[in-house]
Order: sequence, then structure tokens, then C-alpha cells
Amino acid sequence: MEHKVVVLQRDRRPRAAEMLAWAFQSDPLFVGLIPQPLARHRALVKIFGGMVGYARHYGEVLTTPEVRGVACWLPPGRTEVTPWRIAHAGLRLVWAALTVSQGRRKLLWTATQHTEAVHKRLMTVPHWYLWLLGVAPDRQGHGYGSALLRPILARADQEGTSCYLETQTERNVAFYRRRGFQVAEMGLMPGVDLPVWHMVRSPQG
Repeated sequence: MEHKVVVLQRDRRPRAAEMLAWAFQSDPLFVGLIPQPLARHRALVKIFGGMVGYARHYGEVLTTPEVRGVACWLPPGRTEVTPWRIAHAGLRLVWAALTVSQGRRKLLWTATQHTEAVHKRLMTVPHWYLWLLGVAPDRQGHGYGSALLRPILARADQEGTSCYLETQTERNVAFYRRRGFQVAEMGLMPGVDLPVWHMVRSPQG
């Protein structure tokens, strides 16, 4: 079945944040950061609401009419998630408001800075950055992820542009490989000691 993909409108942002919070509720990074499930969910709604807002401002956010999944893409020339852009989009305020200890916020910031440094080192050419992809737990494995990737991958192929992403989930590596991505580097995120795979897709065809 082919799922319809649309651009996320501003009024659907809260629904997208809620869906993404459930999609990442069991993510090892967030479980370690916020052990209490209810507090974690509330925090993730804020985090992903901020990320979706950032991506709408600086890139493209794709979803389905029912918001079963969300893909946040940053385009060539805007793939660096800079402190100024974070502050401008309100993400810094979102993170500061979370009920997470200062020490844990510092660890996450260190890990984020590390992955961004690897990103910058690996990708020295203009590229599309898949910053976030999430599908509702009860819809995973039903083609939503593939549908959300397809428009930008096709556009990148037409433009002759590479794509880049990071994933912290090993089972996702095979999913992305089937869509043309290859592992460029794998390592541990400092501070949180969790694996991260950096993947690159050259233009196809």
C-alpha cells in the first residue's frame, strides 16, 4: 500500500510531537536520561515539538494526513544545527525547561556536539540531512518510514545530491541500507556510551 505524504502544517505540530514522543518512548538514550516513563513522555513531547518547529523553519517536515509518521529533513546549506539557530527556534528554551538534571543535560549536549562534529567531518559536500524519522509504534513495519523518505531521496537523486543521517538503533541500519545508505562510521557517543551509526547515501541512478 502506498501511503500519501504531505507537508506538516503548523496546526499539526502538537500531534506530531505527541506521536514522536511515543515512537521514541523506549529509546535507550531517553530511557537513560529520564528513567520515569511519565516524565520521559512529557519531556519528549517538548523536545520533539521543538525539533519539528526547528525543521519547519529551516528545512522540510513530511508526514501523512493522519500524522502516522514524521520525517524532518534539513536541506543543503542548512544542515548544521548551530547554537544560534537552536536558540532562534526556541529549542534551547525547551531543553532548559525539562525536568532533567544539569549534569544529564550536559552529557546529552556533549554527545550531540560529538555527533555534529562527525557529521561535519564526513560531509564536506552539500547534502540533505535526515535529522529525525519516527513512526507511530502501532504503524511501524507498514511502509510509513519508506513513504516518508521517498520524496526527498528522489529529489536528491534528481539533484545529484548526497544524503546523511545518524541512527542509534542497530536494526535501523538494515532499513536504511535497503534505501541506499551505507555506514560511513560507527562509534560510541561520549558521555552516554551509546552506539551511533553515521550513514551516507550517494545519489542513485
